[in-house]
Amino acid sequence: VLGLPIGHSVVASAGAQARRHWVIRSLRLLLGALSVRGPTMLALEDLHWVDESSAEVLTEALADVPGLRVLVLASQRPGWSAPWSAWGWTDRLTLHTLGEADGTRLAQAVLGGLTLAPELARHVAERAAGNPFFVEELLRALQEAGELLTQQGQVALVTGAARRLPTTLTEVLLARLDRLEPEARSLAQVASVLGRTFAVRLLARVAGQEVALLEPPLAGCRRERD
Repeated sequence: VLGLPIGHSVVASAGAQARRHWVIRSLRLLLGALSVRGPTMLALEDLHWVDESSAEVLTEALADVPGLRVLVLASQRPGWSAPWSAWGWTDRLTLHTLGEADGTRLAQAVLGGLTLAPELARHVAERAAGNPFFVEELLRALQEAGELLTQQGQVALVTGAARRLPTTLTEVLLARLDRLEPEARSLAQVASVLGRTFAVRLLARVAGQEVALLEPPLAGCRRERD
């Protein structure tokens, strides 16, 4: 399941279908065991990127959920439907984009509760188009680049900053990565494969480095995030 070497076990000599069966059986046993220990939540993110084989395995592995103390939260972008969407015990929640007022409140929260100048609020609303992640990253990018100033109790753009505002979320993220030191940037790219949260020991194993050597670049990433 984790892609680790399977050595000289029975599974190693089995065919593809047999190994697939063992993966599904292992997942079902794992969910069942976790459910016995206590209520369990399984989060499946960005399923619009899942490959067909993985989707089929997940579908079979989740068949036991109605009889377990397990809550499955699966997120995907519009245009993709999970194979289990037609099951009678599932519910679909459609998340809409933020309205302009909510987007402004989120932006103010990112800036520590400070009020946005009308021009800045308008630019944030136009660029982010209600995407909360875009709102957060755009404001942090502007802070890091020194493109914001506080005047008369409001946060505003410095002169000429409006022309330099990124138009896409990808531009924002790439700009933030480019400001990192090379070592921190390389480590951030490796860490992104692991997810939003991860154990430092796991990151060290994947990066092929000692844990102690990761502290300086990780500290750099944290400073940029803060």
